[in-house]
Amino acid sequence: IAADAAWEAIKRDDFSDAFLSRACRSHESYPAAADMEDALKDIYLIRESMFDPEGLDASIERIHKNKELAVSLLADPLD
Repeated sequence: IAADAAWEAIKRDDFSDAFLSRACRSHESYPAAADMEDALKDIYLIRESMFDPEGLDASIERIHKNKELAVSLLADPLD
């Protein structure tokens, strides 16, 4: 949360206490830890499958079936 708030402050060139406090509070709506853990597992499995052709095929199939996963993988982490 702190890293995201710092990144927002850099992008907006606003390092005031008020801005940083708002930026941190805005992250209270972050997904639940369990949802984030599932997303990280998906990313890990996809990354590891790149070294295994059969695993890569399974990953592509999983992405094809899960539009939310596909969108999250295409999201720019800097936005």
